[in-house]
Amino acid sequence: MDLIDPRSDFGFKAVFVKRPHLFIHIINSLLKLSKPVVEIEYINPEFIPDLKNGKNSIVDAVCMDREKRQILVEMQVAQHSNYIKRTIFNAAKLYNRQLPKSGNYNELQPVYSINLLDHNIETSTDIWQHYYKLTHQGLPGKHLNDLNLVFFELPKWEKFNKFDIDNPLDRWMRYFTNPKFYAMMTLEERKKYEEITEAIEILNVSGYTPGQLRTYDLFLDNIRIRETDLIDARSKGMEEGMEKGMEKGMSIGLEKGIEKGREEGLEQGRDLALEEIMLIITELKKMELTIEQIADKFSTSQEKVARFKSLIF
Repeated sequence: MDLIDPRSDFGFKAVFVKRPHLFIHIINSLLKLSKPVVEIEYINPEFIPDLKNGKNSIVDAVCMDREKRQILVEMQVAQHSNYIKRTIFNAAKLYNRQLPKSGNYNELQPVYSINLLDHNIETSTDIWQHYYKLTHQGLPGKHLNDLNLVFFELPKWEKFNKFDIDNPLDRWMRYFTNPKFYAMMTLEERKKYEEITEAIEILNVSGYTPGQLRTYDLFLDNIRIRETDLIDARSKGMEEGMEKGMEKGMSIGLEKGIEKGREEGLEQGRDLALEEIMLIITELKKMELTIEQIADKFSTSQEKVARFKSLIF
């Protein structure tokens, strides 16, 4: 079964924007709400700015449930240095636009921003689920439920989580990180998990017109262009880094001996060798080995391999 990437804008919206029952299922899998979502109404995902020169912002899917809770879900493939600030901005806009000019503040309902990330935002911890809300500094148990930001780091889930197919959250995480896992299952095995079976069938390229597939190919082309630009920029940076490493090595050589300094300079630049980077990228694209296996194969750190993965997918 040839599948569309579920992390792509085309694949994500084909599954979750046009099929509310699947959107409800993934929301309830990602959020542990005291009152699960049972019914939704889709909302325009474009947040029109209040001011003439304000920023427009478009997210993947936005809805309101029966409890009037506002919920947005976004898949973020490319790494963004200010992504958390962008998330706060979008959640605040969604909270703000609930209230008409004649409305009262008691009409405002909680906003939940769910973010599925194909990169890591918290590099100092192995925790891959991050929940943020307004809390009282002096009373940790006291919090405001109006703005809720939730982040799921897919690379960390792959690395640190023990997969449990009976856990709905794990099933969706595996769906986004390795949909071929389900495509390789027998039809009888997949029938045990109806929502995943349907979501996988929607990704089957045989169900789309040539025009729709051209739209998807355009998305992939844009990703490849960005990937190539990132690799070129990274390569240039590596070359400059190696030159600086050599310069530093020569400087050390003036004090400790030219030959010793050259060896130290080469050692500092070796980790940045472009040939090694390209080999690692090739392995990542094959999707046959885990990050840990690739790191072992090239005797490098898992963090470095994970960083390269975030640049190319």
